[in-house]
Amino acid sequence: MIINFIRLGAKTALRVLVISMSILFVAVFIMPRLAARADDSSNVDKSPEEIVAQMKERLHLTEEQTTKIRPIIEESVNNRRQILNDTGQDKKANRSALQEVRWKTDIKLGQILTEEQMQDYHNLYEGQSDKPQHDDMHRGKGGRSGGGGMRAF
Repeated sequence: MIINFIRLGAKTALRVLVISMSILFVAVFIMPRLAARADDSSNVDKSPEEIVAQMKERLHLTEEQTTKIRPIIEESVNNRRQILNDTGQDKKANRSALQEVRWKTDIKLGQILTEEQMQDYHNLYEGQSDKPQHDDMHRGKGGRSGGGGMRAF
C-alpha cells in the first residue's frame, strides 16, 4: 500500500506519518522488551521443577544446592497458587500475602545460595518489574530480601 502524500494534504499526511512512526517505535523498542520479559515472567505457569531447572542453569547451582532448593520452590509455588486462586481476598490482601511468600522464600534461599548467586537471583527475578525500587530497608544482611519485583516464586 503506497500512500500518495501529495493528494492527502498536509494535516492528513502529518497524521499518517505520526501514526506510522508510533507503530514503528512500538515494533522496534517495546515488543522485544515484552517478548524478553515473557520468558522470565512466565514462571507463574511453570512447574516447580521447571523453575528449579531454570535456577540451576542461570545461577550455576551445585547438586547439593539444587536438592535443598527444590522443596523451598515447591512450597513457594504452591503457596502463590493458593493465594492467586483465593478469590475471597481483595487485591491488597493478595499482594501482601504474595510479598510475604516472596520474603520467606528469599530468606530460605539466602541460607543456601552464595552471596554472588543471591545477587544473580535478585537480578534475574526482581528485574522483571519496571518500577524503580526505593525500599532499601529490606535489603542486605539481616533484612528481608525482596522489593518491588514481580517474581513467580
